[in-house]
Amino acid sequence: MGSSRDQLQEDDVLLAINGVEISQDATVPLRDNERIHFLHLVTQHTAGRDKVTVRLWRDGTSIEVDIALFPDRWLVPRMDGYDAAPEYAIVGGLVFIPLSHPWAEGKGTDKHGWSSARALIHQNWGEALSKEGRQLVILSKVLAHPCNVGFHAVANMILESFNGAPVENLAQLARSVAGCKSSHLEFRFLRPAGDGKELVVLDRLECIAAEPEVLAQHLIAAPCMVRVDGKGEP
Repeated sequence: MGSSRDQLQEDDVLLAINGVEISQDATVPLRDNERIHFLHLVTQHTAGRDKVTVRLWRDGTSIEVDIALFPDRWLVPRMDGYDAAPEYAIVGGLVFIPLSHPWAEGKGTDKHGWSSARALIHQNWGEALSKEGRQLVILSKVLAHPCNVGFHAVANMILESFNGAPVENLAQLARSVAGCKSSHLEFRFLRPAGDGKELVVLDRLECIAAEPEVLAQHLIAAPCMVRVDGKGEP
């Protein structure tokens, strides 16, 4: 989801940016006899306001395209108020949220929680957002209740699937749970280390009956708060 999506194509050859030619080693002049990577010509501008003109060689022809600059978008959001927002969904006491840097930083006072949160961040560091609305949904914690007994210590794991269907984002998970007619809710998680999976299975009717009590015990107003389209406020 970078600034140049839908404008640059496979096999395009970058010739120049804003009239400054790019050499074969991907560098441009800096000062005197010094050279620097051509991305310097991009990062010296303000994302969200400026644009650059890129000269390309495409299909045997030299062309120019104007590219508006936007901040990078990452699979794991990095900034509150820009690409991260407080979202959650509570199912049978299981608290699901999107993985983000602000969430991991909030775990700083929890020695064990910070270690596992940092591991999740490092595992997915630098992965670009592949499509709008995509999120890594994680189990942040479990609000202890008889409906989830046996799983109280499970936390900080990425949710791979719900009832066998891959989970793309938190809103999709909330919709799937709300529309579920099965007798059980099956959550499959990726283990933080190794190739194994963790399976959590809850009784659906027990979870529905427990919801008011779980929310009241923890002074939570609603069972979920999500961004339906992955953008804007929850």
